[in-house]
Amino acid sequence: MLMAETTDRVDVEAPRRLARVTSEFGAPGTLKLTTLLAAGVLVSATLPVLGAFATLMMLAVCSRSRSLAGAASVTAIVIPLALLNTSKSVSGDWSWYTELYSEMNSGSMNEFLGTRFGPGLISIKSTEPLYYYASDVLSSATNGSIPALSASITITIYLLIGFSLTLLGQHIEVASSKISLCLIPALLVGVTFTLTTQLVRQELALALLVLAIALTLQRRYLLTAVIVAAAVLVHNSAAIPSAAIFIGTLLLASQRPKVALMCATLGFAGLGFAYSRSSGAAGYLTQDNGSVSILVLGFDALLIFTLWRVGRGNSWQRVREASSLIATIYVLLIIFLVFIISLPVPFLRIYLYIEALRVLAIFMLTYLLVTAERAWSYPVLIILTGIYFQLRLSAAPWEYSYGTLIDVLLLTPYGIGVSP
Repeated sequence: MLMAETTDRVDVEAPRRLARVTSEFGAPGTLKLTTLLAAGVLVSATLPVLGAFATLMMLAVCSRSRSLAGAASVTAIVIPLALLNTSKSVSGDWSWYTELYSEMNSGSMNEFLGTRFGPGLISIKSTEPLYYYASDVLSSATNGSIPALSASITITIYLLIGFSLTLLGQHIEVASSKISLCLIPALLVGVTFTLTTQLVRQELALALLVLAIALTLQRRYLLTAVIVAAAVLVHNSAAIPSAAIFIGTLLLASQRPKVALMCATLGFAGLGFAYSRSSGAAGYLTQDNGSVSILVLGFDALLIFTLWRVGRGNSWQRVREASSLIATIYVLLIIFLVFIISLPVPFLRIYLYIEALRVLAIFMLTYLLVTAERAWSYPVLIILTGIYFQLRLSAAPWEYSYGTLIDVLLLTPYGIGVSP
């Protein structure tokens, strides 16, 4: 088995970049930068969330290591998002998860597996045990604390995706100073935050699939298989995108890619047709839990197509390979979806996994943008990302008592600004 080199290469430009950053504050620059970081720590005493966010982002920008830059950036983003999710109202699918979580505190998980639970008598499948066992352990450890559940889910999803994107950043050699610029839009725009505590198990499975794709690009196939298996054991519907990842990987190594793609297309068309005629699909014919907006469909199609076109002409082979794999997986999933379009619930379930490709595509397109050294685009990118995130939050049918992401950043224990 071919294994890619996974060591984190040191960003050779970091010392010069650090010198440029520190020199702006006068001599000695290092002392001034240390003072700036100390100021961030002092801000944390009054505005702990904002102070932590600013300090971590400063560390990310000035770090020489891509791994450290990625870890600092993801942690900076995860903290306010986890706090925001703890203030979410309990309704919809989230109420089912919280009720089950509370019940677990007074019983054994083995009593629930294979049964139906809640007002809708939703099945707790024995073939999807991973989330339930993890939830059972957390319920016992926290005495059934709902905020602990929402925070743990949010942290797990975003850390998995953030770690995956950092691996991808190492693979395509994103400069450590640019990691945060690529991660922010990918995590805040690519991930549908409002669904992380709604379609919980699917979002967790989706996060695992993002990791599987990142590992596939590094040729770490055995570990990819383990991660894919874990995703399917979290939510069985992950088997379809897992198959697309497997076939997409084979196509990359094919000596006759056009013929192989045609065969894969016919295979997924047959798979979609077979599922639409199966006995398992019959139960969904009369169910309709919503639909995918035409704007979302168009946005994702444009995003993936843009990545494919831009990536195909890139001189860096790893960028071409990554963009090709993402586009191939997208095409295979769309072909499957065409044949189940009359089944709203399965259609929604499978389309949700397009989010994994959206996250990867946004990360890569942002990387291609920032490598063009258009400095004016950096603040514009961050501002647009924040506006988009808030618009999605405002449009959601669920309430968040903390209000907005800005409100969370301004949380203070001293009664100044926004108090928890």
